[in-house]
Amino acid sequence: MNSLNFVSAAIVSVHYSEPSPKLVSISRARDKPYTLVIRSSGHLSNKLKVSALKSNETKPKQFSLCQNGWLPAFPHVLVASMSNFIFGYHIGVMNGPIVSIARELGFEGNSFIEGLVVSIFIAGAFIGSISSASLLDRLGSRLTFQINSIPLILGAIISAQAHSLNEIIGGRFLVGLGIGVNTVLVPIYISEVAPTKYRGALGSLCQIGTCLGIITSLFLGIPSENDPHWVLQLVVDKLVKIQRRFLWGGGSDQSKISWIRWDTVYLPKERGGLGIKDINSFNLALLGKWKWHLLRNQGELWAKVVESKYGGWRGLEEVGRAANESAWWKDLKKVAIQSYQGRALQDGFRWKVGVGDKIKFWEDRPLFDSEIESAISFLNEVDGKTIQQQGGNEWEWIGHPSGTYSTHSAYQLLWEGGAAASNDECFMELWKLKIPTKKNLQRRQVQIMDLSCPFCGCVKEEAAHLFLHCAKIQPIWWETMSWMNIKSVFPSNSRQHLIQHSYVQVDGIRVKRWQCWWMVVVWSIWQMRNTVIFSNAVKYPRLYSISMQQHQLIRSMGIFRDREWEWNFAWRRALFDSEITSAANFLKDVAEFKIQQQISDSWEWSADSEGHYSTRSAYDLIGEGAGDRRHEECFEKLWRMKVPARFLVFGWRLLRDRLPTRKNLQRRQIHLTDSLCPLCRIHQEDASHLFFHCSKVQPIWWESMSWLQLKGASPLNPKQHFLHHLGLQPAGVRNSRWQCWWIALTSSIWKFRNSIIFSNVTFDANKLFEEAIFLLWSWLRGFEKDFSVHFNQWSSNLPQSFMY
Repeated sequence: MNSLNFVSAAIVSVHYSEPSPKLVSISRARDKPYTLVIRSSGHLSNKLKVSALKSNETKPKQFSLCQNGWLPAFPHVLVASMSNFIFGYHIGVMNGPIVSIARELGFEGNSFIEGLVVSIFIAGAFIGSISSASLLDRLGSRLTFQINSIPLILGAIISAQAHSLNEIIGGRFLVGLGIGVNTVLVPIYISEVAPTKYRGALGSLCQIGTCLGIITSLFLGIPSENDPHWVLQLVVDKLVKIQRRFLWGGGSDQSKISWIRWDTVYLPKERGGLGIKDINSFNLALLGKWKWHLLRNQGELWAKVVESKYGGWRGLEEVGRAANESAWWKDLKKVAIQSYQGRALQDGFRWKVGVGDKIKFWEDRPLFDSEIESAISFLNEVDGKTIQQQGGNEWEWIGHPSGTYSTHSAYQLLWEGGAAASNDECFMELWKLKIPTKKNLQRRQVQIMDLSCPFCGCVKEEAAHLFLHCAKIQPIWWETMSWMNIKSVFPSNSRQHLIQHSYVQVDGIRVKRWQCWWMVVVWSIWQMRNTVIFSNAVKYPRLYSISMQQHQLIRSMGIFRDREWEWNFAWRRALFDSEITSAANFLKDVAEFKIQQQISDSWEWSADSEGHYSTRSAYDLIGEGAGDRRHEECFEKLWRMKVPARFLVFGWRLLRDRLPTRKNLQRRQIHLTDSLCPLCRIHQEDASHLFFHCSKVQPIWWESMSWLQLKGASPLNPKQHFLHHLGLQPAGVRNSRWQCWWIALTSSIWKFRNSIIFSNVTFDANKLFEEAIFLLWSWLRGFEKDFSVHFNQWSSNLPQSFMY
């Protein structure tokens, strides 16, 4: 017993006494047993074996990150600071897109819900921060970091795919929960791994990360405010940039001048463009095909699913977003109501009214023929308001059939139910430029989903465009101006337009009639604009409010008697006197409805003669409103020529005067030390002088005109020069060869001009002439079927070559 106590005391002394060379602390023990011998006087020596553990090899000395300087700890601190970057990003990321998100999720204008979506992130961060202490104590920093990534990733996924208000609030809350834990965890972790000397400098990375996150979120949120798909738009812009570089040259390290506006390049060839596809418009045309399938295949299973989930084609015209709306459906709605091109595409779909089994009488806007957008419809609209050619001017009271003023009729006119304002009020508002166009409504903070002109669908609707400059309206003004032999450009606004043409007239009665006609056309345009925009429910709100047939199909609004359709309207009450005039106008509009008994309602595509949708016809319809609508004869003839494509492009640039002549370079602020023509060194170099009027070039043109026995002065610009001689030639081989010669000679002049500037070549008229002749012969040999004449034989008798 004593021996056991002695051994226990020895072990305790070994553990707590100063270390000796032969005894080690128990905490450093390993696996090898040693023998401990203890002698005591008065007793026999007893050998006791004690298990003391000691390592065989010496362990290298270990150092923490704190003892190795700032560089080993910097990557750890940098990764930890990413949490603060995410924190700053989520603070500012909702500032820009909240408008579009509110519009899509259906709470636009509700400031409380908008504030809740933004601030719920802070609420989650508060809860996460107060619960982080217990997690750190139990799990440690590293494990807490790993577990905390779960709500961050999950919340980001839910927020990105949110289709309802609850989803985006839940996603924002989860992200805030994870960020709240990180705001407490990151400073503690940095204090553990950073050296004491550099702890303050490395700790500042937290705040730097937060600031960078806020800046990044605001930068990304600016384009997202109006277009949540701006990332896809970046891809489109990149593709357009590739197209531009292919046409004008340049690369990633340099850019060259875009000599012609890209909107013009997109135009068809006969309208002065190159016919290159506009990627945005082409994408809309492709998306429009989905809508066409939805309209035409309403009986199929997939269409029924869309009908039950989104409301079918009517859901495409609804503002806002349903809770279960997908990205595909949102893109289709964007085609329908959120772009100028989409508005033009939307107008291409029209109802073909049959028995009225699918069209809602009050809510839908059936267009019965394509003439509603033509000038004929406007002339029919004002047919009853034509100014009389004989007789003087006199006042008449329009509130009574007899034309006599009475207080009762004036009171009824003031409270007339169908009109928003009288004609005089409309003219006064138009004169002040305060008429409620879409642009004016937007200026007054009125939310307008579609700002495009209701006629052409391509330009923002404002007074000057709607009444004067719209492509659908201008032919009417041209026709009326031709009655009085007026030729002038259109002024910038309606006020100047009225005054300008009033000054042109001399006779007093003539001036008054022009002013009356001007007001008649303007009023008719405004009435037609409202007819195109608004349905019957919007156009006649008081009648709609008292109707007992709201949301009813046309078929249920009447009956066929003796094969004639008879309307049967039901009202909640009798009409007031103030509603009689509105009801009369309403019946006049309804009389245009032609109901067909044996035909069901169906959709048609107005841009195709057979009524079938195609991507090409949709793309052409979108492009009709862009750029100049006129077909220029010079471009039509140019692209029919049988010459290599690069020479056609050269001719196209020459006709548009977009070659890099020295005058054109100076217009684009490029500094040149010499602006003189490199051929004659006398006049400034521009296209007209270089190709046609230079003293070095004119003899060649005179020689070539003598082949065809032509005489005349050279026109002023390339377009006139190209068309001038074509009009003197009969159609056939003679005319086509002259066109090819025009391109061959101008392209040879340009090539020789560049050789003089860049290679210091001296001008040689004979060499220039021979090169142009050989170029023309090579084209004829390659593109004309029966042409097999040798060059020497053909060039020796050029007049004969052009005469047949």
